Amino acid sequence: MTPEDYIRLVEVHFPRLEIRAYESIEMGWDYFVLDVNDELIFRFPRRSNVIQQLEWEAAILPMLAEALPVEVPDFKYVVNRKSGEPSMFVGYPKIQGSGLDAQKLEESDARKPVARRIGEALSALHSISLDGMNDHPMSENPEPREAEGWRDVYRRLFQFAEEHVFPQLSHEARSRDMQTWQEFLFDESNFDFSPVLVHQDLNTEHVIIDYEAGTVAGIIDWGDCGIGDAALDFVGLAQGMGENFALEVLDNYQFADPGIMRRARFYEVVVPYHYVRFDHESGSDKFREQGIRAIETRST
Repeated sequence: MTPEDYIRLVEVHFPRLEIRAYESIEMGWDYFVLDVNDELIFRFPRRSNVIQQLEWEAAILPMLAEALPVEVPDFKYVVNRKSGEPSMFVGYPKIQGSGLDAQKLEESDARKPVARRIGEALSALHSISLDGMNDHPMSENPEPREAEGWRDVYRRLFQFAEEHVFPQLSHEARSRDMQTWQEFLFDESNFDFSPVLVHQDLNTEHVIIDYEAGTVAGIIDWGDCGIGDAALDFVGLAQGMGENFALEVLDNYQFADPGIMRRARFYEVVVPYHYVRFDHESGSDKFREQGIRAIETRST
């Protein structure tokens, strides 16, 4: 489908909405995204199995809106129909601002207040009780509520790596990553934590900054939110902003966890393995080469 096709869907379902301008703003794995009038964001699932993820996100956002000190999307436009593609899509008022950017932070002198606010937001998120919390609908197994269950998640990913990734690697990369995996899985200190509710995709694009006000305007794209290791929510910050910024966020994080950055470094290393598994499970060939190349070329 083209952007024009998606706009026609919006016009059909919301005929009173005046569309003066629109722009495609993201080409991600799961969604096609349109900015309408610089006022509204519409998200359209790319595949039918993403519908469950979107329904999950719609269900948890009201709870997150109450719990967090930053804004989250408010799905005011929801279409969920029995037929047609996509069978569900949503729209919400755009959280004004732009993604987390190191240069803009320095220019606006907002680095410290932004790091503080992200730390406060993660503290609030990771404090949410898991009692009565449903598992993410797209998880293969019940989500781990104990650290040993989390180890099992990564044992399964390691088994996938042995079968589908390592055979495609050079001897040097295979030996290096085999050691990295084994050191992580067999070190008991890596599992000395309690799983919490995590965003799980907290990259720089998903943290919206109001640079004029020097603060975090909101956090978006909660479709991957589920139960896991708090360290996951520091991975994208370290990748996109550098580890020093992630440490500044950690300085404003209320929970003492001496191993959190060590685990985050491991999760950053294995991100490309998720690319390869995504292609394997979806039957596509979009990210496999990118993942293999990233594994081969990463520094130790």
